[in-house]
Amino acid sequence: MQHLNETMYFIVNPMAGNKGSIKTWKKVEEILKSEDVPYEVFFTKEKGHALRLTKEILSRTNQKTRMIAVGGDGTLHELVNGAAEFPHAIIGSLAAGSGNDYVRGVQKTKSAEEALSLFQDNVVRVIDIGQFETNGQTGYFMNSLGMGIDAEIS
Repeated sequence: MQHLNETMYFIVNPMAGNKGSIKTWKKVEEILKSEDVPYEVFFTKEKGHALRLTKEILSRTNQKTRMIAVGGDGTLHELVNGAAEFPHAIIGSLAAGSGNDYVRGVQKTKSAEEALSLFQDNVVRVIDIGQFETNGQTGYFMNSLGMGIDAEIS
């Protein structure tokens, strides 16, 4: 399969996976550089930063844009919410968190290399997203939504 030559955008949560996301990112960055894949990387600084970065990047274009979360389900959740109003967004995730439910259950990639290859291929899988409202705020989710009890149990 022929790989695309468009810029991929990576949003890295350096705190995800007990800071293991940095190790994952460095491994992926080596691959990107060795294969001459165009990319830009952004590192989050606080909660909500991935959402803001996603909106900022996607608002600059109406071309299909690959946005990749490097972190856990929380980082991906922010990307999804930042991208929800942009139909040209293509979202993926590199498992670098503690749970990685989306990667295991929906994306179904077993390694960073496999995920990276998937993101580069001209194959897009459309999935539904859910919408929720709480305290007058609307949000979106992909594979699951917890309202506190799941975190309490964890």
